[in-house]
Amino acid sequence: MRHIFIDAGCYDGDTVREFNDWKLLAYPESTEWEVYAFDASPQFKEAWERDNSGAKFEQKAVWVEDGHTTFANCTDKHNLGSTLISGKDHWNIGERITVECFDFSQWLKQFDGCHVIVKMDIEGAEMPVLTKMIEDGTDTIPHKMFVEWHDHKIAGNTYDRNEIIKGYRGELLTWR
Repeated sequence: MRHIFIDAGCYDGDTVREFNDWKLLAYPESTEWEVYAFDASPQFKEAWERDNSGAKFEQKAVWVEDGHTTFANCTDKHNLGSTLISGKDHWNIGERITVECFDFSQWLKQFDGCHVIVKMDIEGAEMPVLTKMIEDGTDTIPHKMFVEWHDHKIAGNTYDRNEIIKGYRGELLTWR
């Protein structure tokens, strides 16, 4: 069985490095992992290029459709939290840029039947992405889904975190 770790919102690769440190302790029977990491922020590209973990880093936004979208890119170390979500508190801080995005739910289908762990820290986009996964039935693919929730930082948020948690059919855990 293939073992997959996906870091959605990978920042500078810190969670990939953490995963590489603890994967053998948590999964001693699984020696080989495929690691995929995504972040739309261009300022982290140099850090990814220096990374020698074997992870496949891509400068793309995890989203609900393929294409391009507007992204508020925050580069100030005191105001991290770049986002696709216009109501999120960092929307007015970041420089607006156009980034490539992809339908995470559809992309995830390729790993059906694999042992998949996902860490998701996508600054408010987790609400529509998880909702689409539930609608598409791909919420059963990850064995563990670690999510950092940002719904409390979004003005006019129309998503209900409790409904998403209740509807999610896999193992959904809070990250940080």
